[in-house]
This record gives sequence, C-alpha cells and structure tokens, in this order.
Amino acid sequence: MKPTYLLFGAAIAVSFGAGWILNNSDSESGGGSEKTAQGKQQNAGPAELAATGTSGKPASPRKSVSPSNSVSKDEEVKPEGETRDAERQKRREEWRKQMSSRMVDRQQKQFDAKIANLVEKLGLTPQQEEQLRAHYAKKIEAYEEMMAGGFEGMRSMDGMEKMAAIMGDGDLTAAMEEILTDEQLGDFEALKTSERKNDIESSAMKSMASLQGVVTLDDTQKDAVYDILYAEAESNVDKNSPVSSMMSAFTGGMMMNIDTSMVEQRMAIEADESLDAEQKKAKVEEMQQANIDAKVQRFDGILTETQQSQYRQSLESQTRWMRGWGGRGRR
Repeated sequence: MKPTYLLFGAAIAVSFGAGWILNNSDSESGGGSEKTAQGKQQNAGPAELAATGTSGKPASPRKSVSPSNSVSKDEEVKPEGETRDAERQKRREEWRKQMSSRMVDRQQKQFDAKIANLVEKLGLTPQQEEQLRAHYAKKIEAYEEMMAGGFEGMRSMDGMEKMAAIMGDGDLTAAMEEILTDEQLGDFEALKTSERKNDIESSAMKSMASLQGVVTLDDTQKDAVYDILYAEAESNVDKNSPVSSMMSAFTGGMMMNIDTSMVEQRMAIEADESLDAEQKKAKVEEMQQANIDAKVQRFDGILTETQQSQYRQSLESQTRWMRGWGGRGRR
C-alpha cells in the first residue's frame, strides 16, 4: 500500500469520491429513457399498440442502403463504456487543476503574510520589500511547477524534500543577507530565535493537551510530563524533517497532532523493494507497536499504572484507526 500522506489524503479522498459520484450518476442516467420507453410499451393496451404499429415485441432494425448513412472507420462511435471513462478522466483532470490552483493561491497568501510580518518587524524599505517579494516569487514559480506534476511527484522522500524546500524558509537567511543592513540582520536573527521558541512551546502544549485528553494529571505530573514533551519538541524543530516542514506549511503553522516520525519510517518500509506486500504490512505493524511502547515508557515513574494503561489503549485505538493513513497518533 502506498502512503497517501496526510497532507493530501483528504484531497485525494474527495477526488475519488467525486469520481465515484460522477460514475454512478452516469450509470443511473444512462439508459433511463430506453427503460421508460420499454415500460410504456409493455403497459400499452391493444389499441395503443395498433396505433403505434407494434405488437409488443421489439421492432426489427431497418437496414438503410443509403450511402449517406454509412460510417467510416474514422467516424466509428466509441463504446459507451469508453466514452464514460473518458468523461470521468476529463472531470478528474479538471478537478486536479482546480485543486492545484487553490493550493498555489493559498501558498501565495502564506508568503504574503510572511513578507508583511518581516516588513513590519524589520522596518524594510520599499526597495528591500521588492527584493524580498522577488525571492518569494521564485519560490511560487517552483511551487507551481511541482503542483503541475500532480500529487504523484510527492509520494517519495525526494519529492517531499523538494516541496519542503520550496514551502519552507531554509533559504531565507541567505536571501536576507543580500537584502538587509547589518543592524537589520541582527534583528532578523533575534526574530528567528523568538519564533523558534514559540514553535517549540506551541508543539509541547499541543502534545500536553492531547495527553490530558486521555488521562488526568496532577500538578507534579504536569511539570514532569511537560519537560519531556518540551525536549522532544525542541529536537523535532531543530531536526526540521521534510515531513514536518510540509505539515507545518500546509497547515499554516497550526500543526495537527501528527507523528511525522512514523510517516517517515513507514515511507522507508514502503520503499524497500526487497519486501513483498505482506512483509511490508508486518513491518509497519511492528514499527507502530514499537512506537507505542516507546511513547508509554517515556513516562515511566510519572504516570501511574492505570494512567499508562489508559494511554496505551488510546494509542493502540488511534493506530488501528489510522493504520492506512501513514501513522498519525498522539505524542
């Protein structure tokens, strides 16, 4: 099973859903008038049949000898099934283009918001702002090229790394060194430090809220658990993996509670061509169970046995539910 990656899972699901609806609407509408006509003929009385010149049996098709009614090979009518398949493919392609356009617009808005923030915080001149916009314009062009290739191009780690580089700000410091004054560069570094701290605290608090949705912690437990979650969040922010970068960019920084490490581990398993489908499935389940064990054990000596049991059951329940999605779970 190929990982559908949580960022695009909803979009792909909607795509298939739309295709299914279109398929069923076509099949329900196709042949409807023919069935109605047959029904009317079957229910018609002798007088009506006489008036129409039918006997209740299907009329034999008349063969025309007129040359004008002959059909050349180039004009042969395609089978009904092929026509419907072509129409569905066309609709899906149109939907993909619309979705790509919306995502490009959304990314442009995110870049515009970043520019506005930097202009305000660093006091950029109009000329500096123009240079900064040129930097992000190149990123939008690269983003459009990636989206034009469809979602398939992002189903590999290489594709995700390319997209993460485009959407992220790993190249922003180098660009700012060409744009800002020395004083502004100092302010820029201070701004990055502040934003990093906010990202860490936000991630730790979301993980904390997720855990407290399962077990009730006293004040002492809260402090001990938060220290562990903060250290993990700090490590994840500094690691800046492609999956994490894409998740953050696609959600506008409003990170959902997604275990990106499990997504990456699953991708590695799926990419292992030495394994067959059953072996991959077994390795994914083994990896997910090991992940659950590690998450529970990190709170040894902090959570009670009852709390650990509740937490484990919650993780196992979510893993079963999300098994086909690539490994989303509680932190």
